[in-house]
Amino acid sequence: MRSWRSIVAAAAVALAGCESSVNLQLVPADDDFGPVAVGATSTLHQLTLTNSGPSSTDPLLVELTGGAASDFAPTEDACSGQSLPAGGSCHVRLTFTPAAKGLRQGELAVHSGESAAATAALRGTGVDPAMLRLTPSANPHSYGPVLAGGSGQTTIFSVINDGGVPGAALSVSISGADASMFILSNARCTGQTVAPAASCTFAVTFRPPLSATGISSAALQVGGGLGIDLTGNAIHVASLSWAPGAHDYGTQPVGMDSPSGDFTFQLSNQGNLDTTAVTLSTTGAADFQLRATTCTGAVLVPGASCTATVRFVASTTGARQGSLVATAGAGAPMGVAADLDGAGQ
Repeated sequence: MRSWRSIVAAAAVALAGCESSVNLQLVPADDDFGPVAVGATSTLHQLTLTNSGPSSTDPLLVELTGGAASDFAPTEDACSGQSLPAGGSCHVRLTFTPAAKGLRQGELAVHSGESAAATAALRGTGVDPAMLRLTPSANPHSYGPVLAGGSGQTTIFSVINDGGVPGAALSVSISGADASMFILSNARCTGQTVAPAASCTFAVTFRPPLSATGISSAALQVGGGLGIDLTGNAIHVASLSWAPGAHDYGTQPVGMDSPSGDFTFQLSNQGNLDTTAVTLSTTGAADFQLRATTCTGAVLVPGASCTATVRFVASTTGARQGSLVATAGAGAPMGVAADLDGAGQ
């Protein structure tokens, strides 16, 4: 039978063996690099190894294993060959470069001899690169004929990302000899990185000054490889417009000829050239009669206006329709019409 002294001695030897052990831990133990475009390289991820045991480690061995181990590359290894003291730590920094789309997995293992090791799961997802497109996409983008000196014509552009990762930061700009005529506004894309399936917008207005004539052009650059040419045609015309463009007289007694059936329209020249002499007429039902006007024979300069009063005298029951037409040759050879509606009872 063993004495109590031999039992205590054996326990002391076992305890000494425990105190010489190491305890390795990698943090994080599960590292997700997230979505990365196939062939692109992620940002650096750092994993820290700590020895929480009472003894120093053997010289450390770092290895990458798993089906997609080659997608994960150490860029800085401060652990291999090191002997960590109790409580000591070191780190390994990795990048992820997916070779294919889909989930990619590996494992980082750090060994201290045959008796101790720590592992961390590595994963990331290979996705399509950013795929930015601009709409409208026609190149060049034409604004068509636009009145010189007017309020201009505006197009809302969108940048859409059909890819799997955010695009590069955008920088919207307009350049070229006529760039001052193309005005950027609501620039919600500038400085943005468009996320997958997301979009941003901005507006460009072609606003030629009164001195401009003919075709003007500029280059629109958006960033992310996107850019198109812009064109517009500055025109000089007279442009007639009725206000309002239509009027409903409601229901009137048949044959009633009264000022209560009068309505006055305003005709204006919204162009940038003088009109020729204005002529007025009514078409459709004879129930709509021109009673007073300052328009007939008038030459309207840009911004000028005149008035015309039309009376509705219902000749019969039921709905009656007609038009008030102004013609002035220059800029409006086909005339401009205001719709007239009424009913007799």
